[in-house]
Amino acid sequence: MIAPWMVAALTATSLAAAPKASSELKNADGVKFPAANAFDGSLATAWSEAEDGAAGAWIELKLDKPAEIGSVSVWPGNLVDGRKSLKEYGRPKSMTVVVSTKGEPVTVQVVVPDLVTDGPQRMDIALPEPVEATGVRVTIDDGGDGYVYSGTYIAEIGFDLGRSSQPEAVDKQREWLAGTASESARKKNEDAVIGWYELAANAPLGDVAILSKIMGQAADGAPFARDHAKNVPLGWRMQAIPADETAIDALLKLKNPNAIPAMALAALRTPGKRGRELSEQVEYFEAYAEMLGGGRKNVPAWGDTGWEGGALRAYGEPLPVIVDVSGNVLVADVGNSRVQRFGERGVVDKAWGGAEPGITDAWFPSRRKFYVSGAAPGDEAGRFELPVDLTRVPGKDADGFAVLDARGRVRVFDEAGAPKASWKLRTDDVVDSGVGGAAFLEFVGGKLVASWADEAFVYTLEGEEVAKFKITDGSPNGATALKGGKVGFILADKLVMYSLDGFRHGEVQGSGAERGEGYEDWDATLDLKAKLWFLTDEGTLIKYKKPGKVDWAVQIEGAPFDHPRIAVKDDVVWVADRDHVTRVDALELHLKIVAAAEAAKAAK
Repeated sequence: MIAPWMVAALTATSLAAAPKASSELKNADGVKFPAANAFDGSLATAWSEAEDGAAGAWIELKLDKPAEIGSVSVWPGNLVDGRKSLKEYGRPKSMTVVVSTKGEPVTVQVVVPDLVTDGPQRMDIALPEPVEATGVRVTIDDGGDGYVYSGTYIAEIGFDLGRSSQPEAVDKQREWLAGTASESARKKNEDAVIGWYELAANAPLGDVAILSKIMGQAADGAPFARDHAKNVPLGWRMQAIPADETAIDALLKLKNPNAIPAMALAALRTPGKRGRELSEQVEYFEAYAEMLGGGRKNVPAWGDTGWEGGALRAYGEPLPVIVDVSGNVLVADVGNSRVQRFGERGVVDKAWGGAEPGITDAWFPSRRKFYVSGAAPGDEAGRFELPVDLTRVPGKDADGFAVLDARGRVRVFDEAGAPKASWKLRTDDVVDSGVGGAAFLEFVGGKLVASWADEAFVYTLEGEEVAKFKITDGSPNGATALKGGKVGFILADKLVMYSLDGFRHGEVQGSGAERGEGYEDWDATLDLKAKLWFLTDEGTLIKYKKPGKVDWAVQIEGAPFDHPRIAVKDDVVWVADRDHVTRVDALELHLKIVAAAEAAKAAK
């Protein structure tokens, strides 16, 4: 299978013995996948073993003369169509690389990541130290058939990718590509690609044939560079045939999602910083294509993983949740940089943070792979970047709310949901991801208490800082308002009470034993009648008459949870976890348990 946009591969030369393999596939259409395909400098071609099972299949290249090798790169799978061909065709799961020398061979075993999930990859396998190699053999220890076709594929094998010291033929190729001797060919190629770009950009629906030409050169190099590389030894041709930068620039400007496989292969053949930059461009392309597709029109009630309206995206973070006096459930949709409001049937009827989705790689102090965010992150009024907590702000006829995001910004919204005030915490510290990032926000005694790592800041609703104190127990992994204008911080298995002036009252009674054993995460909250509730990740839900005195407890379905966060109104509990909100009528569940116990007692 050869994609129409791929450039023809180079043929083998006499600079090395012909590559050999334990077997070579010839498919039902008569297409051959010989060993030479894995050393030709092209990701458009591949070698495939032809036996019933991949385990033990090998491919080998003997060098005509010893050459220093410090690393071996392997491009596993059939990469011709990116993720699509990776799924359809078999790929190695583990491999053994043996570099032969005049003395003892060097052996390195490699486990291949999940290519279907992670996408095409280049495995750069460093040797303990450079050796004078006489040959390289790659053995497939474990492999699997694809979803459609049998056979296990390796697209390419190369040596010392990105290393400055290369065989003389590679150095000569690089000098030729950068020098005046190739200037005419470079200019001719550049003019051709620019012409193709203009045709593709001006075509109403794009031009498939022209786009294919641009994609081929971006992925496998310009034809003039490939033609001149015929004297480069097998195994070193990747270094000698760079991806065509003019073609790459054209694809970036066209923003055509169909170009994603070509961009991915360009990144895979390019080492170093430029390769990483191209990989990021691929991530952006993939996210852009996802956003361009418009997403799902019907997201399940109470949320599901995604960026569309009604979907939630936590990336493993807790999803803070509150319920207002009207029974609306608000969720801080961390990864989508928005707050969503769910009605009683679990359908979102309003969102804050931005009306349009955006592409971002923002993530706490670091970055992550580009993804579609349901609302483009921003720092304007009413916008967030990764909201990590929210709290209800009681009003006369309705409730407002306040939000804290991962940049330490507090946003206050009035009863109508309009932005009211905004400010940034007075700290230079940053919080990392993981269990809420140690950043929480609570409305306590008419004030907002923002905890950031092991510091707490107390503000008026207008943003005036009235107090600041150290949380002497360390950085909490949860917080809740408590009666009497106090705030409680969750620290390991304890709930510790503080006054807003920083006075530590100590542990709230009943913070441990009745919750059972084995839990790792839990949440605490006051309901709208100021009753205290606990929920553990093992599903133990407890309502207290007062701290230290249990009213009743039930075990709810859905456990174990990852990082549950709860809101409670009229004995109904909403649990946010794993990109979904679960509604639990806790009182009804409790009464059923009581009735069952009474029936069992009466039966005796």
